[in-house]
Amino acid sequence: MERRRTEVGKLRPEGRMRPSNGIHAALQILDIKCPKGFYNQYFKIGIVLADSRERRRWTFYFSTAFTIFQTLPKMSDSKPSKKREIEDECRVFNKEWTESVMCPEIISKVEAISLSRRTIVRRIDAIAMNIQDQVLTASVSFQWFSITLHESNDIQDTAQVLIYIRGIDENFEITEELLSIEYLKDTVTGKDLYNSVINSLIRSRLSLDKLASITTDGAPSLIGKHCGLLTLMNDKIKEDFPSHSVLSFHCIMHQESLCRSSFKLKHVMDPVVRAVNLIRARGLNHRQFRSFLEDIEADFTDVLYHTNIRWLSIGKVLKRMWDVKEEVVLFFNMKDISCDFSREMECDEWVCDFAFAVDIMQKLNELNTKLQGKGLFAHELYVEVKAFQLKLQLFSKQLKEQNFVHFPLLKTRTFTQALSDKYSYQLTAQRDEFIRRFADFKAIEGQFDLLSSPFACDVETAAEELQVKLIDLQADNS
Repeated sequence: MERRRTEVGKLRPEGRMRPSNGIHAALQILDIKCPKGFYNQYFKIGIVLADSRERRRWTFYFSTAFTIFQTLPKMSDSKPSKKREIEDECRVFNKEWTESVMCPEIISKVEAISLSRRTIVRRIDAIAMNIQDQVLTASVSFQWFSITLHESNDIQDTAQVLIYIRGIDENFEITEELLSIEYLKDTVTGKDLYNSVINSLIRSRLSLDKLASITTDGAPSLIGKHCGLLTLMNDKIKEDFPSHSVLSFHCIMHQESLCRSSFKLKHVMDPVVRAVNLIRARGLNHRQFRSFLEDIEADFTDVLYHTNIRWLSIGKVLKRMWDVKEEVVLFFNMKDISCDFSREMECDEWVCDFAFAVDIMQKLNELNTKLQGKGLFAHELYVEVKAFQLKLQLFSKQLKEQNFVHFPLLKTRTFTQALSDKYSYQLTAQRDEFIRRFADFKAIEGQFDLLSSPFACDVETAAEELQVKLIDLQADNS
């Protein structure tokens, strides 16, 4: 290394600007010891010089540095990891120098060169640390905040708790972000989860007296009556802040998914899923089926797999199978494949159940889509749920009267009054299930009304410190 430094020094030109500066810059970069902003500092000096002779001199310095960068990774005594880091630094140097002076036309080629795994990991860590710093900075100014907890296992069966936070400051600016991921190496009891959440809040400098609500995914360790996380959190808050209370909710989308699972559609789903698996799980059948759909110029080119963990999957699978049901039956007959789906399609009552399942699942998917998204509040989501409950009541009454205006597929079929009564009963049962599942939201509906419609809410049910102001607001007609 010392010999290389001497040889480079011999090449320095004579001039009034100290030529050792350029070589020193190259050697600083070579040793990866240059201070932050070093590149920009020297680039500005070399580019803004008015004298073209001085610019050529600085071009020589940086060209020399770049040559050192190219030759150094080839040294046999360098570690592979060190080589890769220097190559990355060389690439950054080359890109900046290319953009500034030398060859702007090859910028795209330089940018196309992939970075090393170490560099990518380092950048991801830097981004994560930056986001974490932003969250910690914002959390200091939170007037109120709420957290959402989700407990699951990763691919290596390590239990983990995802903690999401939403906070609001005095300027009504809302921050939503993943606060932390807590890993549990041993047991996953309510006490373990409680300790993880408390430690995360302490690290983030968040006080429990500003905690407004806790939302969970309904896991027993989270909502257990005696030793669940919610119980332990409430006990802790009552001990430290007796006058403070925290609202607790079960995830509204998770409850909606549980409500749809109460529909008695197993006799419809099983033949449909078996038909899909028969086509998709066998490569030859799948290729031939897709070619068959292309030959007959069908509207769709394939069927969809059903996945239980995806909320919208069941509705999409049923709708696609309904759209290609004739093609599927024809394909099975051509291949002489025996399948429950082909036999069930010959039963008028089953086809009616199929049509009803497609129609009602489409409506549930619409509700689920409305509940998704960032920046929504609990009272807004509950409005959508209440509206759907009223829709179910209307649909049940209309089906009992054989009015199928809101069921476009079902009205294309002919069936008896007994089937109408059966579908009406299922919708009534579904509405009752929604009411039971969302009882915790119903219990604080008065507080939701205060936010959504303060002019129409009941003053007597509002908080005592807000009653007088609420009367003034409702009485003001200006």
